[in-house]
Amino acid sequence: MTGPEHYREAENCANQAARAFDEGGRIDGQDWAALGSIHATLALAAATALRPEYDDTPWLEVTR
Repeated sequence: MTGPEHYREAENCANQAARAFDEGGRIDGQDWAALGSIHATLALAAATALRPEYDDTPWLEVTR
């Protein structure tokens, strides 16, 4: 998997977890920690992609 593909999959997992919670699921501290980790990883990926010395085309496509 490429970086953008990992990003897309992590975003998908976070969305599925949010939907499960919205549908009456229970979320505990471990779930919140996992979601926080996903968001932190996505934030780092986005920050790295914005550096001018990298070809950011694949990242720009995945975030649209």
